[in-house]
Amino acid sequence: MYLMSREDLDKVIVDFIGAGFLEMKGDSFRMNRLLVPTEKGKRFYEEHQAWEEEMPSDPRLFAHWIRFQEEKFPLTVGTSIMEIMDRKAIDFDKLLHNLKKVYEHVRHQNGIADLQVHAPADEQKIRQVEQLLNRAIPASFRQVLLSWSSQVLFFWSLYGTASSLSLENKDTHLSHEVIIPEIGQRKISCGGYMEGIWNAEKLADYEKFRRDHLWLDTEWNHFWRDSFIFTLHGNGSCFGIYEPTGEVIYLSIHQEMHGWRVGSSFETFIYHWFGIGCAGHWGEDFLLFAEPPGSYVHSDSLNSRLVKKWLNLG
Repeated sequence: MYLMSREDLDKVIVDFIGAGFLEMKGDSFRMNRLLVPTEKGKRFYEEHQAWEEEMPSDPRLFAHWIRFQEEKFPLTVGTSIMEIMDRKAIDFDKLLHNLKKVYEHVRHQNGIADLQVHAPADEQKIRQVEQLLNRAIPASFRQVLLSWSSQVLFFWSLYGTASSLSLENKDTHLSHEVIIPEIGQRKISCGGYMEGIWNAEKLADYEKFRRDHLWLDTEWNHFWRDSFIFTLHGNGSCFGIYEPTGEVIYLSIHQEMHGWRVGSSFETFIYHWFGIGCAGHWGEDFLLFAEPPGSYVHSDSLNSRLVKKWLNLG
């Protein structure tokens, strides 16, 4: 066992992950995630077991000694293990293309749809909003506001038409901290939110909504206190970024599904949810699109593939 600071340990692990020697497995609750060696990592270990005899006697030097010479992974300031694991190069043009295809498909089915994507915000506007909120916008969300759009309004509905999709909830989702309803089959006939997916101009209203519900927090969870809301669902529920972890969670005044994690970060959540045309509306709908035992929406889960085919995205 070698002694080092947690910061040094995190940097070493990030290097290992970035170089392809380790990967993280497990469900979306971080306490259940495990670091395991990849095949490349196993080969490296077998080929370099002799290093054990060369390790420094001073444990404080271990974090520096263990760096790889040939496959160094460049770190950025503030990089964390989970950011490395969840980072994706998001093709915003492709995401917008998906939304347009769903919009056209729904209108062709005589359904209702609305799609508006506004220009990105500039740094000055973001700082003004943060000053009004008296808090910083989470980095993952901030990046999207600056690089893609300050407001995305997307909503579609096939209610009243002959088109809907029935999906089975065949898997069991487990949680020690969230009340999860038992659901079997659910019909999907709408997606997105009339309020919009996000809107920088409304963040102050969302912040007031959050503060008005702080009293619902308990001694066991502080989801209202520790979240940054980016859209309202119109039924006493909303999506927020849970700042202690950066995850996107579902918040509800009705308690069911309250605190349910749907994405590892804002960017990865929209990557996967936009990938299935923002299908779903109620909290229970998002159980259908995860890959159990995890809870995050995933655009390649079994039900997600069915939705993409139904919406002409497959």
